[in-house]
Amino acid sequence: MENPLISFIIPTCDTPPGLLRSCIGSIAALPLTPAEREIIVVDDGSIVPAEKATEGMDVEIRHIRQPNAGPGAARNAGMDAAMGAYLQFVDSDDCLLPAYAACIGVAREGVHDMALFGYSHTAVDTGEAVWSRPRSGACYMAKHNIRGMACTYMCKRETAGGLRFPGLARHEDEVFAPLLTIRAKSLVATKAKAYLYKIREGSQVYGSGGKRTDLELARRAISMLAGEAANMGGMAHKAVRRRTDQLSMDHIYNAMRQGGPAAAEEETAWLKSRGLFPLRPAPHTAAYLLFAVATRSKAARRLMAKLLSR
Repeated sequence: MENPLISFIIPTCDTPPGLLRSCIGSIAALPLTPAEREIIVVDDGSIVPAEKATEGMDVEIRHIRQPNAGPGAARNAGMDAAMGAYLQFVDSDDCLLPAYAACIGVAREGVHDMALFGYSHTAVDTGEAVWSRPRSGACYMAKHNIRGMACTYMCKRETAGGLRFPGLARHEDEVFAPLLTIRAKSLVATKAKAYLYKIREGSQVYGSGGKRTDLELARRAISMLAGEAANMGGMAHKAVRRRTDQLSMDHIYNAMRQGGPAAAEEETAWLKSRGLFPLRPAPHTAAYLLFAVATRSKAARRLMAKLLSR
């Protein structure tokens, strides 16, 4: 028996049954034969086993159950079990949209290692997908912003290889996504929205842990990525360093918004101790360059933080 074309990996922890069934149903509705798809639900310690929520569904599902270890560890378990040529992560309260058919076309061709696509907060028809010209993942990331979302790309299983999500409760995909991207020898991207991203209080990914905890976890993610960049050369170093710059900018912004001037100064001091502040005045985007220049002034940082934390 041939291996499936795409393995869909769904981490879940106490997801309402209706949302989980809707997620699986959106995958089953895609133009794939049962033999072409593999749906793996990784139950990350739900009180009521996720397998009960899917009883009676007319679709084959592989269930894995483990003690609660977070979405990254659940995705890792799914990756270890997956047999598909390509991998697609789907959060258990989200859905894939009909535009994902374009990704299936990429998978059937089997030429490209990675396909990036857009997401929406509403179910919309974005029309036919237009793919970018192929290039290496490192070249793409050195010139473009990428999303640190595990669910907005499809990749070859052999491209991921032994790469796995780090053991973070949040921001784990901010480390995984760029390290995966630089492994791709051929990457294509489209603006078509193939993923329905639902923001839901209490979800595994959106779940709260407190502002301080979130900033501490973001610190760990930035440290991990900066450490990886330090050991790279050439285009891979350029690409990951750009991503580290962007995450550092986001970190300062979030500190300003969540904790005001005091938190902003604490986090810029931490970034400075890691050689990541002042932000490099690189022309990644106009917004990045403006923010990098403005935050060199302590007075400007304090003013920005006061305005953002209101």
